[in-house]
Amino acid sequence: MMSILKLEPANERAARPGDFNANVTTTALEVPEEVWQAAVGLSIHNAAKFVSYLHSFPSALATRLGWRIEDVVQARDLLVHRLAGKLPESILQPPAPVYREFGAFPPSWDAKNS
Repeated sequence: MMSILKLEPANERAARPGDFNANVTTTALEVPEEVWQAAVGLSIHNAAKFVSYLHSFPSALATRLGWRIEDVVQARDLLVHRLAGKLPESILQPPAPVYREFGAFPPSWDAKNS
């Protein structure tokens, strides 16, 4: 069983677009203060939840950091590489979502077409 890596601020580290500049220890994922504040503001307190959120909602963190979405995705990919072996692969590389179609028939469709 893998341990939970707590998300902690690292005042001596600075993030830049495309790199969170995170440090992985045996018990924590240390991120720069501004990244930590953005994550905690989204109720994220551990590395697994942070990575999951980055896969699902990169725009939310991009907005809080003032980065482009592409910068957050690049930073996420670097972070995933750093966390290899520390978190389950299903969190680091989640499966692609299943594509589903929903909607009405086109306006020209009628009961005679069935």
